[in-house]
Amino acid sequence: MPFTFYLGLYLITLTQVHTFDALSYILDVDRKPWPELFHPHHLAYGPLGASIRSIALALGWQGSSAMLIQAANALAGAAGVATFFSLARRATGRVGLAAVGALLLGSSYAFWYYAVEVEVYTIASLFLIIALFLIIALLRRPSLALAAALGCVQGLAVLFHQTNVLLCVPAGVALLLGDRGQQTGDMRRAVSRYWLLMAYIIPLALIVAGSYLWVGLGVSGFRSWGELSAWMEGYARTGWWGGAVDGAKLSGLGVGLSRTVSPPGWEFLAIGLLVVLLANLGGLRRAPRALVWALLAWLLTYGAFFLWWEPDNIEFWIASLPPFYLLGWGLGGRSQESLVDGRPAQPGAGDAGDQPGGDPAARRRANRPPAGDHRSAGGPQLAGRPAGCARWPAGTLPALLREPRERHLAEPGDDGEWRRLVGGMRDAAWSGGSGDLQRLRGPGRRRGDAAHARAAG
Repeated sequence: MPFTFYLGLYLITLTQVHTFDALSYILDVDRKPWPELFHPHHLAYGPLGASIRSIALALGWQGSSAMLIQAANALAGAAGVATFFSLARRATGRVGLAAVGALLLGSSYAFWYYAVEVEVYTIASLFLIIALFLIIALLRRPSLALAAALGCVQGLAVLFHQTNVLLCVPAGVALLLGDRGQQTGDMRRAVSRYWLLMAYIIPLALIVAGSYLWVGLGVSGFRSWGELSAWMEGYARTGWWGGAVDGAKLSGLGVGLSRTVSPPGWEFLAIGLLVVLLANLGGLRRAPRALVWALLAWLLTYGAFFLWWEPDNIEFWIASLPPFYLLGWGLGGRSQESLVDGRPAQPGAGDAGDQPGGDPAARRRANRPPAGDHRSAGGPQLAGRPAGCARWPAGTLPALLREPRERHLAEPGDDGEWRRLVGGMRDAAWSGGSGDLQRLRGPGRRRGDAAHARAAG
């Protein structure tokens, strides 16, 4: 639904009055040969536009590439809003909150403005939103595959705008904090972090460095590091951007942030939104700390750089909109159980035990059934199973049986209760019951079935 709505909205509002940069991109795609389309600060945008134009010409299109590239940007913008909606719905567990978050993003003045123009920022923002999704997944359950995917997605974001190399900071925070809840020793944790970092860095370096070296040395024919670096750092060496942070830049920061959210003359919208988001900040105390740190690292890194670079330019603040709205609206609005365990958050659900790096005891208490209610904890008693045993939700029993029993005792003195509970569950599983427990059975466990059943009885 968000994708269809925003795609239609962007397509019917395509601009007919282009910026200087947009006109230069259009003329480049329409007139320049392939080797001259590689701009050092957004390497992939020119070739993408030329590829779209070539396909359209083969299908019978006649005319400028302007509308074609605008349509591609509108498609990327709608996909970005839809992805953010999916992310926010998973984060909050509420369709209404997710819809409002997507509305804030898709209707922000800067995001909308560049989604209907021939510019590089909308496609780059799509990859950044996907990267945000992967960062959340890494914090919930770190894996080499997710780390490698994050490196690949960021690499594509960098190719569409060079400044997205800044994403390395929040990505690094996520990779370092993502396994804090793992029950491993210091050495194993350090090794795990090392391999996660390598899985992230290698594809990122291959995509970015490989692309720049191929274009610089192979296409453009540079033969020295000085020529290559001068080409890659062209804007930074002009002296037109950057400089000391003074009163003028702080004033420009206010203008840039306000107009990123609302058009000129509508500043009251930005002020009202700021008030609402500030009112939500109290909810961050219940949010996963690792995710809050990653989002803050994102906002501070991008914010500090563009405050120095050109703070009044709204195009540079688009990259900060997704983490800003997720932090202020999503995480600030309610607890984030679903960010951690992948389930939609339930109203009134406890938060402390479900957060990355949260209190393990609180997490165990949240997963443990009420005392004295084991017979009906997961559903009705099923025929043919021992008394005191029932079907538990998928994923609950493996967690109980994988860890030492002491980790699941919420209060001292309930050792007998634990024995009766786990004994009954194991008997049911070993007699053909719960699918969760059947998956835990190994070939070597069969010989002890009868003896264990007698002990449990």
